[in-house]
Amino acid sequence: MAESKPNPTETEGAEIEASPAPPPGRTWLFKLATRRWLGIFLGVSLLTHGVVLVCYGLSTGGSGAGLPPEVTLGEFTFTAEDESDSPVASAVFTVHLSLIAEVAQTAEQLLQVNKFRVQQDIEELLRQAHGGDFEDTDLGDLKHRLQEQISETLSARVIAQVIITDLQLGRAVPSEGADEEIPPNVPWVEAEPSS
Repeated sequence: MAESKPNPTETEGAEIEASPAPPPGRTWLFKLATRRWLGIFLGVSLLTHGVVLVCYGLSTGGSGAGLPPEVTLGEFTFTAEDESDSPVASAVFTVHLSLIAEVAQTAEQLLQVNKFRVQQDIEELLRQAHGGDFEDTDLGDLKHRLQEQISETLSARVIAQVIITDLQLGRAVPSEGADEEIPPNVPWVEAEPSS
């Protein structure tokens, strides 16, 4: 009795027919669920990042990308004494203060409480100044003295930098008896040889 071997093509076909085919809606539903969960995950991730950024901005005080706050003290006027040798006779300018970021709130409160004392001390300092203080292009010495005076008035070091804007200089008019060998606004004049 000979046993008949099944044909391999018949066996493969039988296995294929025997395994149940997935329902046609299941693959579509699986893809939809995967896309839906991926979208939900992405949305939650973006929302979380947004909340973290807002909380960080609120905790840093929203001070404009870490820049120290600035406060305007007002406009001040300087007038030189008559016997001054400087070509600067007067100056009008605005003073601003850049505050140290770590103590900015304390500094603003101190400046608010002592505003008029600070303005008075600046005016007193300007009465002691001379025209040469305004000849320096960056006004470094004057700014340093203003910063020291304000810090002394507030009894605290809260100022990072003194900023002077809107500077308008008034030039001294030369007296009638003064000798003028070089005309004004001439960058270079050669001396004439004497005979």
